[in-house]
Amino acid sequence: MSGFDLPAPDDLVALRQWAYMIDAVPPQDYAPVLDMLHQWFGDRYIIRRTHALWWATDRDPRTSTEPTIIEPALQQFVMKLLAPSPRAARPNAAS
Repeated sequence: MSGFDLPAPDDLVALRQWAYMIDAVPPQDYAPVLDMLHQWFGDRYIIRRTHALWWATDRDPRTSTEPTIIEPALQQFVMKLLAPSPRAARPNAAS
């Protein structure tokens, strides 16, 4: 598996290894990594990367899980996308 090949959606072990490889040897350009994450998680999350953080916002403002996920390492970020924590507070009624 090369650094930018996204594993099959049901292969969680391969996904964790893929994220670990990206963390271990960061690429010069994160655009291909973001493209891969958009392919897999883009239906649920808006995903971006800042200088040092991975950032995802749930597209559903009334989600029952945490609406925003921020992690410094890709491996932790991907694991949180796969199994987000419960939402800390009820969604705002105006949302």
